[in-house]
Amino acid sequence: DNLSLDAQELLEKLLLLYKDEEMTDVPHPMKPAVQHDQKVGGHVQDRTPHLQGYTKLENSDYQGKFDYPCPNSRTDWGCVLTAQGLQDAISKCEKDPTCMAFVSIPHHSVEGWLTIFLKNGASDPVTNQGTTIYIKPQHGGGARLQPAVNQTTRQRHPA
Repeated sequence: DNLSLDAQELLEKLLLLYKDEEMTDVPHPMKPAVQHDQKVGGHVQDRTPHLQGYTKLENSDYQGKFDYPCPNSRTDWGCVLTAQGLQDAISKCEKDPTCMAFVSIPHHSVEGWLTIFLKNGASDPVTNQGTTIYIKPQHGGGARLQPAVNQTTRQRHPA
């Protein structure tokens, strides 16, 4: 429990630093010019093509949840990395089989860069202004479950 509180406190401090330095009307570097948004459980869900299948939840977080250690982390309580933009962040998550999602905040000193928190789970997000969750698409291996209705013939599959 102490690690979760430390993680939350660190995130809150990072957000305060960012807000103090970045009080401008410049658009957020993460917000795409074209969006295909829908509300999911009170969170805005964005599935734009440049996200490589990742689901984007703005102003959302997994505070103190799903943290795990990784090489090159900036902390010992979780996998906290610096990414040189969204594509680099996605690449870091893709290369780590444990990563199921990541939370991002703008880097405190380099414009366009991100501080990312890799996560080994992706459920029950909470609202948190200034943080964005990116959920990795799940590519199933092996046999896939059949849909309840065949989309070509519109016939139901037997139970």
